[in-house]
Amino acid sequence: ATALLTVAAPAASAAPVLTPAVLTAAALTAAAPGSGQTPQTVNEAAATPAPGPVTPAALAAPARAAASPADVVPGYNPASLRSAYNLANAAVTGGRGEMVAIVAAYSDPDAAADLAEYRSHYGLPACSAANGCLRIVNEHGGTTDLPGPNSSWAATDSVQLDAVSALCPQCRLLLVEADSGSLAELGVAEDTAVSMGARFVVDGWAKPEAAGQDAYDRYFDHPGVAIVAAAGNDGYGQTYPGDLPYVTSVGGTTLTRTPYNTRHWAETVWADTGSGCSVLEPKPIWQRADASPTTGCMNRTQNDVAADADPSTGASVYDSYDTTADWKQMGGTGLAAAIVAAAYALAGTPARDSYPASYPYQHRSHLYDVTFGSNGSCLLHPLYTCNAEKGYDAPSGLGTPDGTGAFSASGTAPVTVLNPGTQDDEAGASVDVRIAGLDSRTGATSLRYTATGLPSGLTIAAVPDTTSAEISGTLPTTDTSYDVTVTAADPTTGASASTRFAIVAAGSLTPVTPVTTTLNVDAEYIEPPAEGYCLDSGAGTAGTTVTIQTCTGTAEQLWSYVPEGAPGAAYEVTSNGLCLGRADGTVALATCDRAVATQNWRQLYGGVLENTGSGTCLQAGSGLTNPLTFQACETSRDTQRWQLLDETVQSGVPGMCAATDFGQPGQPPVALMVEPCGQSDQDYGYTFGPDGQLLVGGGEYCFAASRYGIGAYTSCSGAGSDWVPLPDGQIDNLGFGLCLDDPGNSAVAGTQLVLAPCYGTLGEIWAIA
Repeated sequence: ATALLTVAAPAASAAPVLTPAVLTAAALTAAAPGSGQTPQTVNEAAATPAPGPVTPAALAAPARAAASPADVVPGYNPASLRSAYNLANAAVTGGRGEMVAIVAAYSDPDAAADLAEYRSHYGLPACSAANGCLRIVNEHGGTTDLPGPNSSWAATDSVQLDAVSALCPQCRLLLVEADSGSLAELGVAEDTAVSMGARFVVDGWAKPEAAGQDAYDRYFDHPGVAIVAAAGNDGYGQTYPGDLPYVTSVGGTTLTRTPYNTRHWAETVWADTGSGCSVLEPKPIWQRADASPTTGCMNRTQNDVAADADPSTGASVYDSYDTTADWKQMGGTGLAAAIVAAAYALAGTPARDSYPASYPYQHRSHLYDVTFGSNGSCLLHPLYTCNAEKGYDAPSGLGTPDGTGAFSASGTAPVTVLNPGTQDDEAGASVDVRIAGLDSRTGATSLRYTATGLPSGLTIAAVPDTTSAEISGTLPTTDTSYDVTVTAADPTTGASASTRFAIVAAGSLTPVTPVTTTLNVDAEYIEPPAEGYCLDSGAGTAGTTVTIQTCTGTAEQLWSYVPEGAPGAAYEVTSNGLCLGRADGTVALATCDRAVATQNWRQLYGGVLENTGSGTCLQAGSGLTNPLTFQACETSRDTQRWQLLDETVQSGVPGMCAATDFGQPGQPPVALMVEPCGQSDQDYGYTFGPDGQLLVGGGEYCFAASRYGIGAYTSCSGAGSDWVPLPDGQIDNLGFGLCLDDPGNSAVAGTQLVLAPCYGTLGEIWAIA
């Protein structure tokens, strides 16, 4: 049996490592009761709470010996899958010549032979390199120099090659094998698949949603191509790249035969499928059913559709690489994604300059509604984000395929305009917002744009020689939120589409007096073990190499943080009036210059300091004599965890800061609230700990969230105590997927802070300094 393998992923701008989501029934049996995860997944999640692993999304039922002709192969065969999803006729007549690409990591040395065995066993036409049906290439498109093998990823390859073959036997198949399971490598493979002619791409892997993922978005933005992503196998929670608005995200179901309906099949939500309301990604214009700020999700909701994923009701798969049982019954949302990709291919080539993710929303009658089942607890979120219900719900989306109608470009809207998401900036600042538009009409070269609700000082104009537009100008100097609607219309046909989003003008987030404190590296992990290592500027002159030294509290170990004032903006780190970070990328002091990108920093999860100019993070050596360096950002790397002591958490509501009410002397804090900045010492003294804690009172207490609100504790454990700053200035509680919020954007001292959906409202904007 093949267990779900998880690998800890680097955070933010690093190249996160993905693992294939292939599980066996035996693996599910070995998992903790009710967890829906293998023991390896549980252990990795506990060790790396953010941003989490990327996992391949295929699973297997109990393995058995290789089938002889007399044996019954386990799992649903092609005829069963076609029957379940009303694809029997389309499988015979559709998909001829369409290329479906499977993007995975590492090599499956037996992929071609295994596929041949599967197709031969079920009487499907041969698909090989010799007849031009199958191509296996590396991430750059080459047929030689393939990456090294990996059994977990090989199992995922087999699931998807076999499932697409079962439903679309006349499709051509392209397997693109990335050099590793990093997002950077898989992204290159994604682009290669499209450049080689694939109009349908299956991503049978998933990674928990995390700040910094936007660095890889471009790899999955391919108008006219159906990018189909697995939602993941770890239960309730959003995953990447399925959370992107232009990707079709596929959830999982449990598929069983039944005599009690005319379909003769029944489906419920699979308990381990991913789903949720995104913290980071804007809502696509076609996903309107739950676009309610009070009862729904104003951000992207995952998923769009679903299909069979439960390993106990999975498909038959032939996989011989590094395994004792060739024929297996396998599932996972990697299987579900392959089923949906095949349905897209059977429906025909997508329309140019359109996003096929929108098609199911315009053909809902061609989907089987899934109305029962749950994939976890969605406390503080609407129940439909983790429970099936009539109509749209997050775990199963709009439903499962009922023929090909839901995946056809026929009859779909020709004009698309993407939601740019909430735009937060400092009041009085110059802004430039790109609005991406598409028109699938042949010959369309431009769109006519109008906007309502724009603040004075901003205008919208089409970008010449494109179908996109830009909003530009200067925001008013008053802190206000503006509800903006942008409409794009085809100048020839009049066909149009609109999107709605907020532009928020926040108060300046530059503190009157920058906070000056020490930068302590997590000394437990420095060899030899010692307490109290601090960043040290040495002589404090330009060109001085910065080191770490035993903490002394002297002037060369005091650093100031000077934010630029915009929400989520990077800041300078200074000592003796000089900035950390030279233009040549060395860890040294230099004359401050805002134009020098490598002098800009921001804090990630666990105190990791990202140098935004280079996309790398500040890393201590293994001892005091080893130099500081810039390395790929990894929240799990202990020598990248820095504690910025005595920070201020300043609000986008002008003049307000987060403050701590300690109640009675000697008692724990009783509330996290807002009050005027500088009114007392209560709005200072916060520290973001190495494990995501929000510490206060010299680290004696920490704030954590529960279903009852935000409270103070002497020790923090569990996801509710994990906080991470987001790029737009929000502070996300990882356990709940909600952000720290000043309700009502209040300027009233004593207003208690709460958790709220991460929509980028004025009261959710903070600067950490």
